[in-house]
Amino acid sequence: MEITAKELDEMLNIFKKDAGELIFVLRAHLFIEEILESIIKSKLPKYKAILEKPGLQFFDKLRLVRAMDVLPKGIFASINALNELRNKFAHNIDYKAAVEDIDKIAESFLKAYAKIKKTVGSKTKIIHPDGKTTHKNMILELTVDNLLGYMFRLKKDYV
Repeated sequence: MEITAKELDEMLNIFKKDAGELIFVLRAHLFIEEILESIIKSKLPKYKAILEKPGLQFFDKLRLVRAMDVLPKGIFASINALNELRNKFAHNIDYKAAVEDIDKIAESFLKAYAKIKKTVGSKTKIIHPDGKTTHKNMILELTVDNLLGYMFRLKKDYV
């Protein structure tokens, strides 16, 4: 079955679209997964039995680290919300993060999140050199930065 020029153009246009939120969420997700694996390696002497076998998904690693009593409940919920957002992107390449998605990620950082939302403001448009960042993008970035900062400090404790 041959692909038509129109179909090829449609496919390529998917990858040419602005993917700022998508790339940001994917990178954050991958960074957190690396930290989860580092914690598992540091806490389980025979970690290879589970990490080097196919099938252990991100959420499984997250639950395992939570069961080790390393992650507070709120951080677990925030990471899970980030994972849910990543899944939304996985099932719809054109998905745009909603404020509700960001609210869920911010669950553990409510004071910082309130300050971020107040500072950034819901009607403020922040222009970055790329000219594409909106207030929602900025709130997403600052919120996930809080989560990544926590995870980075956690990694230093266990690696």
